[in-house]
Parts: sequence; structure tokens; C-alpha cells
Amino acid sequence: MALTDTRPEVATEDDSAVLTTSPNTVFGSGDHTTLGRLWIGSALLLGIAGWVVNAIHGIHRVDDGDLFTPEAAEAMFTLGRVGLVLLVVVPLLLGIATLVVPLQVGANTIAFPRAAAFAFWAWLISGGVLIVANTIDGGFGGGRIETVDMMLASLLALVLALLVGTICVLTTAITLRTEGMALDRVPATTWAFFVGGSIWLLTLPVLAGNVVLIYLDHRYGGPTDFGLAANQWSQVSWLVGQPQIYAFIIPGLGILTDIVTTMSGTRQANRGFVLAGIGAFGALSVGAWAQPFFYPDVADQAVWAGMSLLIVLPT
Repeated sequence: MALTDTRPEVATEDDSAVLTTSPNTVFGSGDHTTLGRLWIGSALLLGIAGWVVNAIHGIHRVDDGDLFTPEAAEAMFTLGRVGLVLLVVVPLLLGIATLVVPLQVGANTIAFPRAAAFAFWAWLISGGVLIVANTIDGGFGGGRIETVDMMLASLLALVLALLVGTICVLTTAITLRTEGMALDRVPATTWAFFVGGSIWLLTLPVLAGNVVLIYLDHRYGGPTDFGLAANQWSQVSWLVGQPQIYAFIIPGLGILTDIVTTMSGTRQANRGFVLAGIGAFGALSVGAWAQPFFYPDVADQAVWAGMSLLIVLPT
């Protein structure tokens, strides 16, 4: 008689725990809480570094511009402005959204978790390359052709990574809401991320287009003057000017609304009015059209002035 071992059809309690539990590692994790913390922590660290760079640049200006060469000072200025938006503000808010939005809409995870993980690591690597390129005369208008090309390529990758992360958050808010929760019934934070993220999806591709034009003309010497050193910054400066700069603080309005409501211990009064105000704020924050390189007199236009004034009303 031969003895044979048979596998039990039902796993024991310990075995089932092993089978259903996967290691939650930082690298490659698609867990929205882990990714959210990575976004937030990295953005805060880069924010501290950016504050130091801006402080040094301020000392340079106070010291009659004798601390750095004009090219180095210009690189610090442009990196400080672009970095504030794309390396600090947007990733910080995107991290909060990645962490909070799935919880607010009742989802188990963020939509496309692998794409969300890819977005973070692509952003982090691209941001590192962008910083390195700026430090070796590769900023906007820099003198080294190869490093300027590297800066432009990393900036393009940075924008695309932020767009992928934004798509994951918006898809979560739209498609993974718990049954019976309409989009106009989500918490103010999720609604603000929905509005702000939609504006990012409309405008950041325009920035990517600007970068592509600059890169092609700068690298291959095309028939246009997009790639000239004197014209590079003016083609992307609209990102940190009004009204586009307001688009990056829209999620903060929702976060502030939920904080005030929670601390007061009462329901949000005039909820529909608040959501409509956030939506109006987003509509008035679209600034991709106000590019001084293509429209030098944009600051003198009535539409630009009107939007700059009307943005106060929703607030």
C-alpha cells in the first residue's frame, strides 16, 4: 500500500492569510495611500530645496547681481518658477488627491494603480534630471546645447507624468464612486480636484506642445525662432502667470472647505453655491490662451483684465 499526500480543498486560516496578503513595498506599489504619501513627501522635500534656491537668488539680487553670472541667475529664476508649480504645488495636491479621493468616493483603490505608480516615479526621475540640467547651464536660454535639450526632454516627461497621475485621480472620482453617490454629492475636496484636474488636463498639454516646439527648433535649427535662447522662457512663462496660476490652487479651495466644515461640526451651508463657485473659479483659471510670446499685448486686452477681476468673485 502506498501512502499519498492530498492537498486539502479548503485552506487553513493561516494559509488563506498568506495567500491573500501581498507585500506592500514602496517601489512598485500601486496602493493609493503609499503613493499619496510618496507624492506629498517628495513634493515637500523639493519645496524646501526650492525655498533655499529662491533665497539664494534673492541674496544675489540684493547683492547687485554680483553673486552669480547672468546666465546662472536666469536659470535659478526660471527653475524656481517652474519648479514651484510642477515640482511642488501640483504634485503636492496630486498626492493629497491620490490619498483622499478614493476614500471619499468609497473606492478600494485608485483607478489604474500601475499607471499611478508609473506617474510618480516618472515624475520623480524627470524632476531630478530637470534640476541637474539647470545646474549645468541647461536652463531656459542656457549656453550648453546638450543640457538644454536634456532639460526640455525632462520637462516634457515631467508634464506627461503629471497628466497620467491626474487622469488616474479623475477616473477614480468619475467611475469608482460608491453606488448612489452622484458627482454633485461628493465631498468638496473631490469636487475641487475634479474641477482643478480638468483644467490641468486642458492646459498642461498646451505646455507640452510649447516644449516640443522649443525642443525641435533648438535641436534641429528649424525655420522658426521658437528655440532661440531669448524666446524660450517667454513661451512657457504663462504657466506661472495669471490667470493660469490660479488653476493650481483650485483643489486647495475644496480642502479648505472640508476642513472648515469638519471643524465646525455642521453641514456645509449652501453646498450647491459652494460647488458652483469652485466650478466658476476653474472656468476663469484657464490661462493657456494668454501666452505673451504669441500675444505680446495680452495684458492690455479687456478679456485678460476682466478674468483677472472676476476670479475674485467665486473666492
